[in-house]
Amino acid sequence: MDTFPNLCLGTAQFGLDYGLTNRNGKVESTNVEEILNFAFYNEIKLLDTAQAYGEAEKIIGKNLIKNNHFKVISKINTEMNYENNTEFLEILENNLKSSLKKLSSTKLYGLLIHNVGSLKNSKYRLIKEWLISLKDRKIVKNIGISIYEKNDLDKVDLDKLDIVQLPLSIYDQRLLNDGTIKSLKKSGFKIHARSIFLQGLVLQSYITWPDFLSTNFKSHHKSFEQDINNNNLTKLKASLSFFKTCKDIDVILVGITSKKELEEIQNALEEIKNESIECPIAYKKYSWDKIYDIDPRKWIKRGS
Repeated sequence: MDTFPNLCLGTAQFGLDYGLTNRNGKVESTNVEEILNFAFYNEIKLLDTAQAYGEAEKIIGKNLIKNNHFKVISKINTEMNYENNTEFLEILENNLKSSLKKLSSTKLYGLLIHNVGSLKNSKYRLIKEWLISLKDRKIVKNIGISIYEKNDLDKVDLDKLDIVQLPLSIYDQRLLNDGTIKSLKKSGFKIHARSIFLQGLVLQSYITWPDFLSTNFKSHHKSFEQDINNNNLTKLKASLSFFKTCKDIDVILVGITSKKELEEIQNALEEIKNESIECPIAYKKYSWDKIYDIDPRKWIKRGS
């Protein structure tokens, strides 16, 4: 069997009422404990969080098992008010210390720049030098950036960065099709794919989709539903099987609102990993290039 990407537990729902199809709201702290315990005993080692995810970091730190094996990746906000470079770096340092305290940790497996705009302003080199210093001080093992599209990488110095987090799903295959992922992997980056279910849309029936998504996209999803039904697959298993065809992806992020959802994902992954027969779905034909349907940043503008 080909190597399948490692699973990373996304934690936005731990601190926020996050996700277009999220009907449960923010995950209760007691449920977070159940989720983390299940992840621990099923060898899910990566957690993805961010300072922008409300109290997610604090809730993670409160519910982590003692002597846990989790490798935490957080994303830091670099857009702030400051008077000079010295103050700017002090704020970054204090914000990181705050995150570590909330997480009940002294180190991070990864720290990513959360704000794409920070890659384009004059402070990027200062931010990058600070990130590198964190590696030198053994506070952070991997540093990187979170992007939305290929243009986010234009004129950005990626030297000494380790991780690029990006969107990828059966519908959003832009960075796969334009060669960005292959190029990044060839350059030695760890590729972490997020939005693999497109905030849960892929797992829902087209009938339940919101009005601001195009009629053509709904028809496209209906065709996908018919295809997987004809092949006796679930939407979940088909969505995850897609990543068996993505050879350059190291990690896939999944956001969940309950232990049950994580169990379903884990069970589907075990089935996929143990199957010798390739998934019959021709995924390339389901790539969708209408940005206003697949980029969540556009949903708000059209739905407001």
